[in-house]
Amino acid sequence: MRFYLFIALFLVALAAVIPDLLQRTLSVLQAQNQDQTAISKSNAYGIRLKENSQNQYVVPVRINSYRTQALIDTGANTTAIPATIARKAGIRLSHHMFTSQATTAGGQVKTAQVRLRKLEVGHLSIQGADAIVIEEGKLKTVLLGMTALKRLGKLTIEDGELILKGND
Repeated sequence: MRFYLFIALFLVALAAVIPDLLQRTLSVLQAQNQDQTAISKSNAYGIRLKENSQNQYVVPVRINSYRTQALIDTGANTTAIPATIARKAGIRLSHHMFTSQATTAGGQVKTAQVRLRKLEVGHLSIQGADAIVIEEGKLKTVLLGMTALKRLGKLTIEDGELILKGND
C-alpha cells in the first residue's frame, strides 16, 4: 500500500512540475528563434537587421547576460530600459534612484541613471554602457539609443536593412 501511495504522490508532484518545465523550454526555444529571424545576417564584420512590419528595427540583446529584445531608437540619446527588465538583468533599483526625469512620447517619466556591466547585440558587445531605467509601467521594451549604438559600431541603412558594423 505504501508503494502505491508513494507512486501516486510522485506522479502528482511530476504533474505539477512538467507544465512549468515545458513553458521554460518553449520560452528558450522562442527566444533562440527570434534571435535567428531578427538578425538576417551576422558575421565578424557586422550585423544586418530587417525592418519589422511597423518599419522598425528590433534586435535581440543581452543586458548583463539577460536576454531580451530592443528597439533601435536613433532618436534617443541614451539606452532606456524598463524597470521590470532592469531587475531581471540584475540591476538593483530603489525608489531613491529615480531622481531624474525624461520626456517621452507618453509624457514625463522618472528615470534612474545606471551603468551596465555588459551590453551585447549579436556578437558585438560593450562594457560599462550608460543607460537609464524608466519607472515601473512607463516603458515596455528596451530602447537602444545612440550612445550605445555609436560605441557598438557604425550604423547605416541600405535596402530596408539596418547594418551595424563593429568598431575595429
